[in-house]
Amino acid sequence: MVAPLAALALVLGAGPAALPARPSPVRAVALEVEHLVHPLGSDAARPRFSWLMRDARRGARETAYRVLVASAPGRLAPGRADVWDSGIVRADSSVDVGYGGPPLAPRTRYWWTVCLWDAEGQAAPCAAPAWWETGLMGRPWRAAWIAADSAALDTVVPAGAPPDTASAGRVPYLRRGFTLRGAPVRARIYATALGSYRLTINGRPAGPGVLVPDWTDYRHRLTYQTYDVTRLLTPGANAIGVLLGAGWYASRMGFTSTRWAYGGPPVRLLLELVVTYPDGREQIVASDTSWRTAPSPIRYSEIYDGEWYDARLAQPGWDRAGFDDHGWRAAIAAPPPPAGMVLQSQDIPPIERTARIRPVRRWSPAPGTWVFDLGQNIAGWARLVVGGPGGHGARRGDTVRMRFAEILGPDGKNISQVNLRSAKATDTYVLAGRGLETFEPHFTYHGFRYVEVTGYPGTPGLAAVTGIVAHTALPETGSFVSGDAALNRLWENILWTQRNNLYSVPTDCPQRDERLGWMGDAQVFWRTASYDMDMAAFGEKWLADVRDGQDADGCFPNFAPNFLGVLTCGAPGWADAGVIIPWTAWKQYGDTRVLARGWPAMERYMAFIADSNPGYLWTRGKQVQFGDWLPAGSTQSWGQTNTDLISTAYWAYDAALMARMAGALGADTAAARYHRLFERVRAAFDSAWVRPDGRVVAPFTNPDSVKTTATQTGYVLALAFGLVPDSLRAAAARHLVEDVAAHGWHLTTGFLGSAYVLPVLSEAGEDSVAFRLLLQTSYPSWLYEVEHGATTMWERWNGDHGDPSMNSYDHYAFGAVGQWLYGWLAGIAEAPGSAGFRRIVIRPRWGASLDSVRAVYRSVRGPITSAWRRRADGTVAVTVTIPANTTGTVVLPTPDPAAVRADGGRREPAPAGEAVFAIEAGTYHFLVPRQ
Repeated sequence: MVAPLAALALVLGAGPAALPARPSPVRAVALEVEHLVHPLGSDAARPRFSWLMRDARRGARETAYRVLVASAPGRLAPGRADVWDSGIVRADSSVDVGYGGPPLAPRTRYWWTVCLWDAEGQAAPCAAPAWWETGLMGRPWRAAWIAADSAALDTVVPAGAPPDTASAGRVPYLRRGFTLRGAPVRARIYATALGSYRLTINGRPAGPGVLVPDWTDYRHRLTYQTYDVTRLLTPGANAIGVLLGAGWYASRMGFTSTRWAYGGPPVRLLLELVVTYPDGREQIVASDTSWRTAPSPIRYSEIYDGEWYDARLAQPGWDRAGFDDHGWRAAIAAPPPPAGMVLQSQDIPPIERTARIRPVRRWSPAPGTWVFDLGQNIAGWARLVVGGPGGHGARRGDTVRMRFAEILGPDGKNISQVNLRSAKATDTYVLAGRGLETFEPHFTYHGFRYVEVTGYPGTPGLAAVTGIVAHTALPETGSFVSGDAALNRLWENILWTQRNNLYSVPTDCPQRDERLGWMGDAQVFWRTASYDMDMAAFGEKWLADVRDGQDADGCFPNFAPNFLGVLTCGAPGWADAGVIIPWTAWKQYGDTRVLARGWPAMERYMAFIADSNPGYLWTRGKQVQFGDWLPAGSTQSWGQTNTDLISTAYWAYDAALMARMAGALGADTAAARYHRLFERVRAAFDSAWVRPDGRVVAPFTNPDSVKTTATQTGYVLALAFGLVPDSLRAAAARHLVEDVAAHGWHLTTGFLGSAYVLPVLSEAGEDSVAFRLLLQTSYPSWLYEVEHGATTMWERWNGDHGDPSMNSYDHYAFGAVGQWLYGWLAGIAEAPGSAGFRRIVIRPRWGASLDSVRAVYRSVRGPITSAWRRRADGTVAVTVTIPANTTGTVVLPTPDPAAVRADGGRREPAPAGEAVFAIEAGTYHFLVPRQ
């Protein structure tokens, strides 16, 4: 047998004709372009390819790859690929391999595959063909912006509707009939709106997405969507139907109730259908003033207040061929967006319906009122079923109203909307009286567990209401289960909260008059989010929103997409997301492009801080401060940690991350500059607040006095961000533990401190304290929420007894503890200096009160598993799996390292109390003696 390197050399030297032919257990699978499977309509000029190497053998790795791109799947063979052949590349790359061929043509489907060579230099069969399709790629649109004739729309507010709905107007129908001369071989629709649209072809949805286009800062950026509608068209007569709603463009925005925050009326549509016939000729059907428009049954619909649908006004068949629209008005030409706005393809999955939740119970708190309990807090809406055979007395014109809530009132029977503030969260349906009727709203969503139904004819059964879960449909990549049912419920609550807050941006909450992309919440949660779901493409989209919101001075906003006049310049811990999230994304996915795209904006932000603070303490230039938001036991929302200490700690952390990101980009001069900045800020921090005994103390102004105080968050940030001198770290950690003990083994941390407290304790060797805090069930604690019936994460530790008017029950910030579940309890992390889990560390922790943990993270290089179980004799059985193209280090806590048994791996020198093994790809089993 030829030695592995020699075999590879023969293959590389001989070229494609010499590829070995013997069967191989290796295959490239899960092919993605720009982190998406089969993206349709991408504007990426140089797309990135990724794949997984499927090879269950130990030590599995690539020694070479070859990417082929062709115009048809039949051309995907070495020597035949007519678009691009990378040639045989001697590397183990499998993530974000850049396209290197000629310029891509717009509106074109490309096929691709990748061929691999394994650790022995043996060629594997090429992957099954995959494809992606380019979008318009900057080509001028052949469509015009159109809107409904406002004279045709009834803007009278229905009785009982929320105030100020007339300005958004009635949702119009828009339609266009057209004729095809034959069956098309290909048909694509490119569409977008300033507003939100629902698109049908011959009465059938063009795609699964809802609330499209995605929410962006429409002053700067708007996405268009691409639909393959080939199978929805027929020779002869056809029709396009569009409902055009307010969406985020025209709905009132956030707690300011600002309408038209991104530009003026009207809501408007841009759409282009391109039909290709077998002979290559094209037919274009584009939005223009030949389209017809009329009022729809949707009397109003907007994000926060809900929808009013009068089924009596429906025009059956309006979006099908043959419908008589002569009584409709012509659409009008609408003004285009500002010249500086970028119109680009949507490069993340759309918001979709992802699940249905049946109510677990219902009751009637008063005559004519019914409350349905889904048993789970969700984001989405309710499907209503009413009428049908028998109809229970249902009549034309009966009005059924659904109100949505997360909680019940003090009586435990009626719903409470007190925490929704000004959001009405109400959907109204007026019956047509045509038998069984089903209703789902079109341009709104709610956060809720309970649905109050009034006006329902007769007695509704449980099937009358179904909860529809909807969110940006990102793949889920993490799973976690332990021997503790409450801990498992905590993980489920974290995941549910993440789902419920992915609405094209990472919102803070899905229920009240806010639902904004708050950056402080996001930056503390992003690592957990990235374990739970594939956030790569979503993160790149949202970081563009963050950059769009950066002001002229370089300050990042508090939330993104931003809108005028509200908290425009970010607070410390919030604006810093513009630096922290690119770093987190790079560490999780290993792609330096996210760093390169954000680098100029990050440098402007760092200059913004430095220009105002020459003394290296961040005390000036802060337009607003949130401190350590919503800590336990504080009468003030921003807590009792000195805000200058918090801001300076984040400045130092930013500088450290900038130095590391510069290194990843090969910018050594910048790396050195930011390292010097970190050292100077750290020295200033130490001089101001770190005492010789390791205490971190700073003055804090209360409403009645100024006092000098040490807080858990002060210790946590100083230790997490490397600001305490090495000689004092143990002392500072001891003081932190003493503070926790002084509070009865409870936390006093808010959003910022809670995200880092368990990792800080574990890194200080205080795993037992971390376990005690994690498994604490009395107030305040994570499991206190679970014990009190939470099915999603609360915004405040005291969600059950605090002021409900300022409390979200679906807020992921405190869910940042999930990173400790994956990265410390299960122990799945990347090695220092590594990114994208190329080099993996598995270092689980076990405590006396927990008997098992199993976590799986499907990384960009494949699934990583860490599982441990305490056996009856007290030994701990550990199973670890790492994927092909990776190496790993397994670190197991034990007082007797020599007694640890392993079925593989290389034992490494280790400090006292640990057994360390170096492993290659594969599955390994270890048995750790009783402790």
